[in-house]
Amino acid sequence: MVSDGDDQQRHPSGDDEPPPEVQAAVQAAQIALIRSTRREVVLAGLEDEADEVDGSAGFAYMYRPGHLLTRDRDLSRVRASLESRDVSHQLPPRADPSTGSPVHHAGVSVVRVTDDRSQMRVPPLMRELDDEFGPGVVTPHHVLWLAGPVTPAVEPAPVPPGSACVPPLRESGGADVHVVVVDTGFVKEGWEQRWLKDVVASAQDVEMPRQVRVQPDGSVILDAADPHIDPYVGHGTFASGVVRAIAPQCRLTVLRMTLDLTDLGHGPVPLYSGGVVDETTVVSQLTRAFGLAPDVISLQAGCYTRGNIPPLAFEPVEGLMAKTKGVALVCSAGNDMTTHPLWPGAFPWAVSVGALDSVFRGRAWYSNRGGWVDVYCPGTDLVNAFAGTAHEPVTYMYAEPRPPGIGAVREFRGLARWSGTSFSAPYFAGLVAERTAKRDVNARLAAEELLRKARGSAIDGVGPALT
Repeated sequence: MVSDGDDQQRHPSGDDEPPPEVQAAVQAAQIALIRSTRREVVLAGLEDEADEVDGSAGFAYMYRPGHLLTRDRDLSRVRASLESRDVSHQLPPRADPSTGSPVHHAGVSVVRVTDDRSQMRVPPLMRELDDEFGPGVVTPHHVLWLAGPVTPAVEPAPVPPGSACVPPLRESGGADVHVVVVDTGFVKEGWEQRWLKDVVASAQDVEMPRQVRVQPDGSVILDAADPHIDPYVGHGTFASGVVRAIAPQCRLTVLRMTLDLTDLGHGPVPLYSGGVVDETTVVSQLTRAFGLAPDVISLQAGCYTRGNIPPLAFEPVEGLMAKTKGVALVCSAGNDMTTHPLWPGAFPWAVSVGALDSVFRGRAWYSNRGGWVDVYCPGTDLVNAFAGTAHEPVTYMYAEPRPPGIGAVREFRGLARWSGTSFSAPYFAGLVAERTAKRDVNARLAAEELLRKARGSAIDGVGPALT
């Protein structure tokens, strides 16, 4: 049965924490989606880093099978070590997600292990390399996801056309400040919302609303058998709408993340089913974002890492931050209810944003927490732009075992209610844009001022907060 936004009682609030058994089932459903659509992603187990677990009991991190990362200065000795172990390997080509051209990430190399012996898989091989070189010289090629256990905190709920946005749309703010949102892209229906009419998104950054499948030749086609939109479609559009709700006069550009499968013979594949992307590909998109002369970059993705060691691929981003001293990089803190750092938000040169509940009195039940989270902002039960229009709705099939239930189908007509740190991050990005224009300072200084303000208005039991 297809329903629309009139059955709101069947969609729980983002404040409603599901019982532990439902949370476990939700994570299992999310992981099942990744495993069914992204065979080039592997989950490392929590205990002794068991290789390729099913995720039913949790996982430590995600990674690309057969991939290792190391700094260029360590590449020769790492390759010599692999050769001494008789481990076949190669340096795979990497592709720029916007052009498909080969690209090299300054200072970091990808090594692809082509040896299929079980002892040469990433976790056991990493333990041997740690013993030889010390932790952090060689790392897995970590995979980022959309700031959840793999998704936002809850699935989107439809709201009727014409509903008020949450947070409410402001009349002014952020004039001439350039914000770049790095996410799933922008759905074409977003341009029909008055607050998003002038958003900049190139053809390669526009999302397709329906499920797609990657063919053996790397081409992407619509799945004619599935009329429903992809589980992650609209994520970047919603995040963009949150930025514009706070800073309606900012210049806004949206970039779409891709998963680079050049080494498997495909090339860059859009971030559709699975909602995951490897760290070097994210860095390619961030490099592209820096090339657009932004003031603020809002990134709604993150990953955990082996041993909580910072992901190597992001070291060039730190260099970009040093060269462009006025840019603020804002990242989601994650929706896993944990204190484990989610990268890249946990880097000291980024701002990590957790989520408040819908009444701004406490931390959202799903939000990550800890000293590495810089600030908490509204992220629960927000309402903003989504796929579909009043006259041409799209349908979405729910995949998680909480209301309205697995297999339920709902119509969306351009707006949604959604929750997650994926949306508290663009909220803070909007505040930075607004303050940058108001105070006539660069965005990094504006972010620092806001963080000082947040510490002064900290919520007991939560931490620094802004609303």
